Amino acid sequence: MINEGIIILIAILVLAIFTQNQSVAYAVAILLALKLLRLNTAIEWLDQQGLKWSIVFLTAAILAPFASGKVSIIEIYNNVKTPVGFSALLMGCFATYLAREGVTLMDTNPDLVPALIGGTIIGVSFFQGVAVGPLVASGILAFIFSIINRFIN
Repeated sequence: MINEGIIILIAILVLAIFTQNQSVAYAVAILLALKLLRLNTAIEWLDQQGLKWSIVFLTAAILAPFASGKVSIIEIYNNVKTPVGFSALLMGCFATYLAREGVTLMDTNPDLVPALIGGTIIGVSFFQGVAVGPLVASGILAFIFSIINRFIN
């Protein structure tokens, strides 16, 4: 008998194909293949370590222009001197703060994860978003909670 998780994955795959979102379609296809091949250890590894390693690979991709020599120290310096460049620097700092808060919120409130994932699936499928939604969304949520708590306490 097909379990609920497979049904959800198939529904997400259909939605991803319908909305032409290749990233989600590939991710679901990988998970379905692992499930069909009964590679439960790999699924468990993804569940426990996937977020950490995806951040490692994302960071490596972001840093690749430095390794390839496409970006120089002078370019960085000149860029940060501009209002837009300095704003980008500040927003990068703020985004990483939100991401940290998001990871903490998801760890301490795992009951929020299904709603965050659902929102991410909707955002990726219908708004051509990028699947970092749960991390960003939980970070924003943690930030909003901290502001609300300051007024309540």
